Amino acid sequence: GWKNKEIIHQIETHPLLNQKLFWHKTHISDAALQQRYLECDAAIFASDAEGFGLAIVEAAFYHKPLILRDIPVFHEVSQEQAFFFQ
Repeated sequence: GWKNKEIIHQIETHPLLNQKLFWHKTHISDAALQQRYLECDAAIFASDAEGFGLAIVEAAFYHKPLILRDIPVFHEVSQEQAFFFQ
């Protein structure tokens, strides 16, 4: 989860942070989010647990490839139009 210090450290010290890897710890505007979806090559969702997966629906709206952890809700939301990983 987002409170996992090890994952947060890996993200915040990654050499491609804010170049090819973007992580928003706080709210961003709808316009900024739309721009991120337009610019990205694919959307990766690595959550171990998720409520609905709205971000997957948003990425699919922009016809972006989806790279998703293999959890049930992601299968429901993506309608199997994704690459799943363990």
